[in-house]
Amino acid sequence: MLDVSLTENEHAERLGRFFPATERSAFHEKAMLDALSPRWISVLIADGAEAFHTSFVPQPIEATGLFDIEPFLGYAGFLSSSDRPEFVARALDAYASACRARGIVAELVRFDPILENHK
Repeated sequence: MLDVSLTENEHAERLGRFFPATERSAFHEKAMLDALSPRWISVLIADGAEAFHTSFVPQPIEATGLFDIEPFLGYAGFLSSSDRPEFVARALDAYASACRARGIVAELVRFDPILENHK
């Protein structure tokens, strides 16, 4: 069963257990996120030892009441502690559902070529 946690302007306490600082880019760090935006959202989706993480700032789409997500400066991208396609697919489905529930309908994702999180 997936545990989906969305927090505003903070990361879940257990983020470091799944993703030590050495496995994240500067654009995953609270200090950088705070510097880039007064309001950001951290997502941690976990199932046992497997986890998925991203952070974002919802941007309004004109006067529609809907939002999109654009990357910050740089290449944060999603992080996954698992390379199992089944977990990643379930985590992405849960992430998409959580976003839709908040009126987020589109996202542009950039991955970090140094972290190779596109894999």
